[in-house]
Amino acid sequence: MSPDFINGAFEFVGSLFTWVNVYRVYKDKGYAGIYLPACVFFTSWGAWNLFYYPHLNQWWSFVGGMSIFFANMVWIYLMRHYGRISK
Repeated sequence: MSPDFINGAFEFVGSLFTWVNVYRVYKDKGYAGIYLPACVFFTSWGAWNLFYYPHLNQWWSFVGGMSIFFANMVWIYLMRHYGRISK
């Protein structure tokens, strides 16, 4: 296995966890215990990876990175849409 494939797999598995976060925010119609600026930082890093991976010819990483980037974008959107909830 190439390092690109392994990195791409990590990116994709990370996106699956992030999609679970998306589902939870949607289901709960809010969120608690999340520091939104950290989410924004890691999403911007994901955006950078979408530019960076193709320059390295790391196409598996690029595909995994697309999945995690879009999952983070939806997550942030839903958090902004629903806002915080108090428990």
